[in-house]
Amino acid sequence: MRRHLTVLQPTPFCNINCSYCHLPLRNTRGRMSFGILRSAFRFVLRGGLNFTEYAMLWHAGEPTTVGVDFYKTATSILEEEVQPGQRVVQSIQTNATLISDQWVDFFRSANIEVGVSIDGPKFLTDLHRVRRNNVGTYDESVAGLRMLLAGGVPTSVIAVLTLDSMNHPDEIYDWCLEEGITSIAFNPEETEGVNKTSLHAPEAESRYAGFLFRFLDRSRADSFRIKVREFVGCRSRILGYASDRSIFNHQVEPWAIINIDYRGNVSSFSPELLGHKDKHFSDFIFGNVGDTDLETCRKSESFEKLATAIARGVSECSNSCQYFQFCGGGAPSNKYFEGGGFEITETVGCRFGQQIPLEVMLQFLQGHISEPALVTLAPRVGGTRI
Repeated sequence: MRRHLTVLQPTPFCNINCSYCHLPLRNTRGRMSFGILRSAFRFVLRGGLNFTEYAMLWHAGEPTTVGVDFYKTATSILEEEVQPGQRVVQSIQTNATLISDQWVDFFRSANIEVGVSIDGPKFLTDLHRVRRNNVGTYDESVAGLRMLLAGGVPTSVIAVLTLDSMNHPDEIYDWCLEEGITSIAFNPEETEGVNKTSLHAPEAESRYAGFLFRFLDRSRADSFRIKVREFVGCRSRILGYASDRSIFNHQVEPWAIINIDYRGNVSSFSPELLGHKDKHFSDFIFGNVGDTDLETCRKSESFEKLATAIARGVSECSNSCQYFQFCGGGAPSNKYFEGGGFEITETVGCRFGQQIPLEVMLQFLQGHISEPALVTLAPRVGGTRI
């Protein structure tokens, strides 16, 4: 059974001000109440979803700004609400600037998985991950990362790749080795929310392919000591296609992801949509956990309108894109923020999130790894890749 994902926003506030951040309310200091939190757990765990495993991800804003005691209480509430036969795993995505011994002890005792947002060595991280006075955050973040790793907390890294960092695969790889990082994911910068810049430069695609080729080359030489999400995911999709297993795309499947903001507002599909204003789609809100159950949200006009638009976009992808069988219809958030709607097909997000990594991995599996120029993508609109 596939694992369900719930994205919980304890606060929209963030204590830093990354240049590529998509969140519109990161200066807002609101906080989820424990009453809303209990209702959120009940909404998900008692809503009749057909899952046995549940992932509760604390995200959106900087989750650690509400303090460790918040999560101690939240964990106690969660344990009270878990139903027989359900398995729940908590995780948190943090910039690690506030990590202390108390946090490390709690994460370890509660078996909470931690993702650290940091872009690699200091000279790269401090280009974009800054405070509101434009001072870099690397020193605080890497100190927190080191505490987590030294404390035995299951920790992975997510690095945003900009045009700057795509020139430095060796430096990022060496940094991972030096810091003892064994799991990393790369998020190419996206046009999303309030962030209007992205990888539109003509050389961006070839630069990213070259970055991935080099990182994969280094990984192979090291017997794949570092687990890279993009490589693992592509390999899984390729093998799944070869064995005729269908791709399950959480972002386009209704209720495979449930997103709940600090006020208890509920959405589904891409987590990045919740918090953004759009009258046509009722701000992507289907209800509130304080007074609405899942079945009522399923029947809401706002849900039906959004689900219909996303399904049409998936159908268009299925009819026109040679990569559809490997991604299942893309990310609705990329379609919306890049193209203004959900019924479009290919996006820059598709190219960088799916197509380029897939082509790199295909050529690796075919025995070609040293020449980035080998990467050939399908035409940008429709067309057939042979």
